[in-house]
Amino acid sequence: MKRSDLSRFLNATVFRGLWIASAILIATISIAAELPSTRKAPVDNLTVMKPLPPPVVVFTGKALIVVPNGGSMSRYNLAVTNYQFYPPALFAQAPNLPPCGSNTNSARTWVEIYYRDQKQQPHRIYGFCALGSPQDLTRLWFALPEGGQKHPSPVYVVLNDRAMNKNYVSNPVDIYGPPSQIKPGNNP
Repeated sequence: MKRSDLSRFLNATVFRGLWIASAILIATISIAAELPSTRKAPVDNLTVMKPLPPPVVVFTGKALIVVPNGGSMSRYNLAVTNYQFYPPALFAQAPNLPPCGSNTNSARTWVEIYYRDQKQQPHRIYGFCALGSPQDLTRLWFALPEGGQKHPSPVYVVLNDRAMNKNYVSNPVDIYGPPSQIKPGNNP
């Protein structure tokens, strides 16, 4: 076999090998793209970041609300003063997680307000499932009907990161004391 024939033979063999390897690679990628995903939540920077602090909650005031039927309610306002330590990813829409009622784009993190009874059993008062940013933690509230019954105090807030299955529990806060003078974002 001449040198030029050998060279052509080797070039053709190498070309065929590369073509076959490319076809196998493309087939593998196509098959992998069609497989169902087993990941339940998006992977983001929260999987490698340092732990988050517990929320620091303050009572910011009370307002009397008159409802259409002539009754009244007390609205208690709360704020998480260290909201800036919670990344925006916690409040992103999470359509891959269970919905909040008919809201299929509820937030990744739900915020709930609780109190404990005399036996220290937790009772949910109110919750938020569609907060859009960490700053929204400065405008939490719950309302209870007026009518002679003392409202539960202290209350506390739980941030439930549903993607990471992690709860961040706040300090208890008295709703009968004076409103806090601490402004959100200016923690002592």
